[in-house]
Parts: sequence; structure tokens; C-alpha cells
Amino acid sequence: MKIDQIKEDELLLIRKLLYEQTGLAFEGSQWNFFKKRIIKRLEESKFNSLREYISFLKFDRRGKEELKELYNLLTVNETYFFREMPQLKALVEVVIPELFERKSKEIIKSIRIWSAACSNGAEPYSIAIMLKEHGFTDKGVKINIYGTDINSEVINTARSGIFSEPDLRNTPETYKKKYFTKKGSFYELNSEIKRMVTFSVVNLFSKTQTSTLKNIDIIFCRNVLIYFDLESKKIVANNLYNSLNPGGYLFLGMSDTLFKVTNLFLLKPLKGVMVYRKPEGGGVK
Repeated sequence: MKIDQIKEDELLLIRKLLYEQTGLAFEGSQWNFFKKRIIKRLEESKFNSLREYISFLKFDRRGKEELKELYNLLTVNETYFFREMPQLKALVEVVIPELFERKSKEIIKSIRIWSAACSNGAEPYSIAIMLKEHGFTDKGVKINIYGTDINSEVINTARSGIFSEPDLRNTPETYKKKYFTKKGSFYELNSEIKRMVTFSVVNLFSKTQTSTLKNIDIIFCRNVLIYFDLESKKIVANNLYNSLNPGGYLFLGMSDTLFKVTNLFLLKPLKGVMVYRKPEGGGVK
């Protein structure tokens, strides 16, 4: 398919279809990125027109698989280990000790942590290493860590535990030596840390999919909301709220905010960072 055959109103139809499925808006500066990726996909396809491609996405039984390929194509995000370290310090110095004290008094002694939009797994693995380093993995309270992303390719990368030098650019040298094995130009995470995290594909815009993660105590959803418009942000925020236990914590990116999005959460300062918290009496909305 030639680029000059592609009309902008037809690209908008594809964007609308993706928005209905994912809530991803691709507005402003993201629109050019969207166009380039879609055009590349179409140039590699067997379709004679964009209308034919849209019809395939909407009505062909293989359309769902193609949509997944588009998710992968359009959601490649850069991340690295130990990103936004002040939040990780607040986690292990304040939040986890508080939860340990609370959970030790309960019948089911477990803490559930969800890294939403985890990309290649650097975030949940960083959390696992921090918990291991601070001695929280052998104190009688079971810790479950879940990493999810809409992009199936990055989930496969996360499961492999193989990372490049740039992925570890913020990793303390002591952690690099202790938890990684250098193999050529790559680093392999040790199996003990890999076993601490369970990965799956989850669309944060889908109530059905996010509801599979229940009774979560801590959610990390950092540097994600910028890809949603206001209405889809409200849906995602509500889904995260429903997955959290009352009193649970939500860590957003340092530049993210729920201002004008929802008033369901309480904003709480912790160790120099701001964290959102579900009220103790909060239920499902």
C-alpha cells in the first residue's frame, strides 16, 4: 500500500477503534508517532486499502490478533531498573513496614504488589530486589508481585529476565554484581528474583481484565496516564481503585496526577514523595 493512498480520516477510524479497546488517545505529539507506526504496518500488509484493513480489524475472526500486534507496535516504552528511586525508598522504608505490622495480625499473611504497565519488567524486578535487600522476603508475610502490560512482546522479555546495559544504567554496582550475570553484551537476572514476579498481559482500560487482580495492597502505575485522555484516565483510575484493598497505596509517576480525574483517592506525603491511598472504608465503585 502506498502512503499517498492513506487518508487522514481513515487513520482516525483506526485510532477510534484502538481507543475503544484501550483508551489510548494518541493526541498531540503522539499523533505523528501513531501515523508513522500505522503506515509502516500497512506498508508491510497484504491489504489493498485502509478501508479493507479496518474491515479486517472489525469483522474478521483474526482481527483480534491483529489488534494485539497494533498494541505491541504502539506501546513500546522505555524504562530501566531503579527508576524514580525516592518512590522505591518510600516503599521499603514506610509502606512495607506499615503493611507488615497490619498483615501480621491477619489470618492470611500476605502482601500483594502490582506493577501495572510494567514494560520489560524492570520495575517489578526492582521492587523485588529492594524487598530482598531490606530483608522483607523472609519475615513470615508472603509477598506476591505481579507485572502486567498490554504489550505481549515486552511481557515475554520480562519473563526472560535478559536485559541490556541501558536497562541497568541506574542500577547500583553492588546490585548488578549480586543479582545479574553478564552474558556477552547482556545481563541475566538471577532465578531467585525472577521467581518473585508473575507476569501477564492486562489492558488497564478493561474492567474485566483488571478485575483479575484483586485485593492488591500496592499498585505502581507510573508514567502511563499521559497516554490517556481525561475520560479514559477516569476509567483506568476507577479500575485501579477497585483492584486495591481499602488502605492500599497507588504510586504514579512523578509527573502524573489524578487532579480533575478522580477524588476517590487520598493524597499522602511519604518520605518526600506524594502517594495516593484508597480510604480505609473504600469499597468498589
